Amino acid sequence: MIVNISKAGVQIFLSTHSYFVIKQLSICAKREKLDIQCCSLSKEKDKSVNANFSSLDEGLPDNPIVEEALKMFDDELKVDLGI
Repeated sequence: MIVNISKAGVQIFLSTHSYFVIKQLSICAKREKLDIQCCSLSKEKDKSVNANFSSLDEGLPDNPIVEEALKMFDDELKVDLGI
């Protein structure tokens, strides 16, 4: 629904910590060849906040939330496979 609203010309700003939301937007961007921009914010201890911009049609951004979700998926696979 978000992608369809955007395609109708409505600019959307979405803030999320959900791996699943960002992953679904990335899939939609690739499938429909859309330039969906993503801004990932990160901060190291005692440092300023950094903003990284990327297009979701190129894949998921480097982001601690995405990295943790992928690590959890790998951990679950290892448990399921008995590794």
